Amino acid sequence: MDSIERPPMLCRKTLHLSLAPILLRLLLSAPLVFACGTNSGSQGTRDPSQAGGAQNDQGNTPTVAIGLLLSAGRAVATITNNGRVDLLFRSKVQILDVSGNHVVPSIEGPDVSVAAGATSPQFTIGIPPLPDGYHEVLLTAEAAIPGSDKAVGASGADYLKVEGGATTVITQAEWYHQSGANVATPASDQHE
Repeated sequence: MDSIERPPMLCRKTLHLSLAPILLRLLLSAPLVFACGTNSGSQGTRDPSQAGGAQNDQGNTPTVAIGLLLSAGRAVATITNNGRVDLLFRSKVQILDVSGNHVVPSIEGPDVSVAAGATSPQFTIGIPPLPDGYHEVLLTAEAAIPGSDKAVGASGADYLKVEGGATTVITQAEWYHQSGANVATPASDQHE
């Protein structure tokens, strides 16, 4: 049996700091999945017709999914309801900087009615002019399940780069590598 070489022993704080960049890189390279409520989830997509996401209890099809297509001044989306009841979704867009802070207040989108087993028509939420920088555009839709205290929801994200007032849609990888979001800095109380 091959022996496994173990790294030198590190104190707990140093070990956590040495693992942080690796874990952050793995986390940010995975597709964004956000779930709110039970039996919910989603995955951002570039084409609203290709919505996908977390799987339901049987492991087959996502209960709710969002398709998102982003341009400089708008987010075009669809919501797929793979549940068994018609749902009325409330939608909103949040625009975040690389630190997760809101760049502009949340933008309320339209209420979107989606029949059971159907995908909504495309709907649009306008995006105001943004300051220079790298931005994550997060679209969230949530619906209460009629006759229940449960809710289902989904979220999808895309990324923008604004430079000199010119807005460019970029990939998650470009955002991650160019924005500085991949730089891990230790908290001041973690220095030895």
